[in-house]
Amino acid sequence: MRYAHLFLTRFSLFLRYTMAKEVKAMRKHVGIVLIISGLILLIRPSFDFDTIIMGINYLIVHDWPLGFVVVGAMLLWPQKHTGRKRKRS
Repeated sequence: MRYAHLFLTRFSLFLRYTMAKEVKAMRKHVGIVLIISGLILLIRPSFDFDTIIMGINYLIVHDWPLGFVVVGAMLLWPQKHTGRKRKRS
């Protein structure tokens, strides 16, 4: 019975930890979507989808080297460590 309680306690802690990570990731994604939506609506309140697609197409065709700049910046940007390693004793 003692081992079952220990297992359930550790399992519940594991579930809390993984759910907290999922909630944090979901909040981040929702935040990104809201920021992009807000910027689009601020730039063009009378939102015409075809005009936006034509603008994106123009940027891709004429400014494609900007993609190299973005990828290079992403490669040089320092990576965050997601967590510390714990010492087992």
